[in-house]
Amino acid sequence: MWVLLSLFLISMFLIIERFVFYSWHYFRVEDSLKRIQEILTLGGADASRQLPLDKSCHNPLLLAGAQMYEAVFKGRVHFENIAQRQAHRWINRYERGLRLLALIGVISPLIGLLGTVWGMVLAFEKMAALSDKVTPADFAEGISLGLMTTVAGLVVAIPAIAATKIYERKVDKLTDGFNEVSSHLEEWFFNENED
Repeated sequence: MWVLLSLFLISMFLIIERFVFYSWHYFRVEDSLKRIQEILTLGGADASRQLPLDKSCHNPLLLAGAQMYEAVFKGRVHFENIAQRQAHRWINRYERGLRLLALIGVISPLIGLLGTVWGMVLAFEKMAALSDKVTPADFAEGISLGLMTTVAGLVVAIPAIAATKIYERKVDKLTDGFNEVSSHLEEWFFNENED
């Protein structure tokens, strides 16, 4: 049970920490693209300084967009490298802790099942020791212990797995957002020059 309690506390910490992180770095792809285009249209050469807006901007697409915009003037290859690096950095930040959360979600029911088997072993040992005088109350304690560990394993696993899936969707959305921002910047700057 102590193992499951530890896993529960770790998973709750990760779920809350990731929730705060994702809330802090909230973005909408359409709004980010609109803001980037608006600044590029009005900003001229100083646009990259205006893209993140100020130090309080936590939108990963705007922050990376500023870096990508600065790279535009050093050529297409440099732009693609910077875009790839920025996307990789942010995706790593968004994925932090998700593997551990998924692992907790997978092993918790197995630990609960181990507790169930252990409880059954205890119940049968008690039955064997009592021999002919066995009553249901004699082995109910072992079965109860076993079932409680199964319940505890599921209580740990269900929120961990659900949160992992929800947070993986946020990573997918960020990846799509980076692809869209970089392709728009590439289209705005490089395709115009090639025609």
